[in-house]
Amino acid sequence: MSNQGVYKIPERTNMSWWICDRWVEEGRSDDIAIYQDDRKITFAMLQEMQNRFGNALKSLGINRGDKILFRLPNSAEYFSMILGSLKIGAIPCPTNTLFGTSELEHILNNSDAVLAVTNNEFQQALVESMKKNDTIKKLVLLDERQDEFLSYWDLVKDASSDLEKLELKADDPAFVFYTSGTTGPPKGILHVHRWINVAGENCNAWMDYKASDIVLHPQEISFSYPFGTAFVCPLFKGASVVAFNERITPEKALESIDKYRVTIFCSVPTLYKMIMAIPEIEKNYDLKSLRHVICAGETLPAKIFHSWNSRIGCEILEAWGGSEPHASIGNPPGSKIKPGSMGKPFHNLQIAVLDDDGNPSPINKLGNLGIRDDMPNLHVEYLKNPDLWKSTHKFGYFFIGDLAYKDEDGYYWYVSRSDDLIKSRGYLISPKEVEDTIMEHPAIANSGVIGAPDEVMGHKVKAFVILLEKHQPTEELALQIRDHVKSRIAPFKAPKQIEFVKELPLTGTGKILRRELRRVEKERLERGETVGFDT
Repeated sequence: MSNQGVYKIPERTNMSWWICDRWVEEGRSDDIAIYQDDRKITFAMLQEMQNRFGNALKSLGINRGDKILFRLPNSAEYFSMILGSLKIGAIPCPTNTLFGTSELEHILNNSDAVLAVTNNEFQQALVESMKKNDTIKKLVLLDERQDEFLSYWDLVKDASSDLEKLELKADDPAFVFYTSGTTGPPKGILHVHRWINVAGENCNAWMDYKASDIVLHPQEISFSYPFGTAFVCPLFKGASVVAFNERITPEKALESIDKYRVTIFCSVPTLYKMIMAIPEIEKNYDLKSLRHVICAGETLPAKIFHSWNSRIGCEILEAWGGSEPHASIGNPPGSKIKPGSMGKPFHNLQIAVLDDDGNPSPINKLGNLGIRDDMPNLHVEYLKNPDLWKSTHKFGYFFIGDLAYKDEDGYYWYVSRSDDLIKSRGYLISPKEVEDTIMEHPAIANSGVIGAPDEVMGHKVKAFVILLEKHQPTEELALQIRDHVKSRIAPFKAPKQIEFVKELPLTGTGKILRRELRRVEKERLERGETVGFDT
């Protein structure tokens, strides 16, 4: 067993053993692993489910290294299928159920998956995509039987509940994440089996899992954030998880916290903004079970941090990561929190802010956020995309494309995606800084900021704003918002145009899809249209 810092990485391993089997071996067979609706799945039950599916895969001729595409909402069965795949050395590829045929066709060709698993609700786009691909040999449906497809229930019914794990090396392929494709086709991000030993410890530093914890993230596990924080990493530490499989609304999330007595809740800034916009939630929902509240995806506005803390009495702990490194920087429980900061690197991960020539940026100076490329939390490959690998690895670091700075106390601050930064009249402006400042205004529920094309300035700062109830979209309010921003940050960062909207385009992970806002504005410019109040 090698020891890279605090990470105890065995030379021979298998993720499935760390997540499930070892708890059965240690006498915790009857402890709850998964809550779903009114079901309680113990570790022994989860082990049997994963073993039956692993044996079913072997009966279908699935071998070590074969990739399996999953297109499913969260469920105990889905979780067990991921583990059963890992146990036999197959490579699960969880995919977003919102992906359409174009994205699925790309993923099928990129992954060379030989088997797909879905259900009736999400099969159509997958079936259409399979017509243009000849690597998929079989399709398995999780629910009711259809003659042309295999039935999950038929496959596992007669499969053995005994299955020996395949002993693998720590750096053998484990699973593939596919990004939501906001900057092009989804990228295939390959991780290896040591990932659980590293991500598990990083998440534990962030959340301090206890065996008594019940962890909920309401997003589907096709995203790395919920896959890690509310599925494999809590189970790695012996905690319980909730398989949330409903359409996400703030009310449903709050009901689930109340119902399951959730102790650790994980989500994204967008959902916390929506929750804080609901009057008297602290009276209508019992949230006293919460021990930690977790936030990632983008930075949380200080207004929401303080509002949650005062109304719920439980600080929100932020962190930074991504599909490639997972949680890497954060605010552990008990640490001094600077609202809006990403925190500090977990377990002395080597992270730096560098300029374009690879030199360390001065304190409080904007630069490229990089992780030294020998860190054990990183992915090992972009499937069939060596050019992307080369372009993101420079000067001995991996660059995810985020701009940040480090302050005098060692805290890291996210500024923007490099392709979101607004260039206006020679100034560089962070859309996130403007959004967070707008959020401080008492009438605002959410905001999205872009650089809109402008013939004079090149780009002008434009804000798309969602108002809280009881506030009306008027020119007077737009000017108040502009003046508020000017009073808080440099006047050149204030929006030159404000458009009041009912909703904002979001990625599957809840991030504002600024690329879509820019597309809308570009098309408007081409048509000679102007929408919003000039300020």
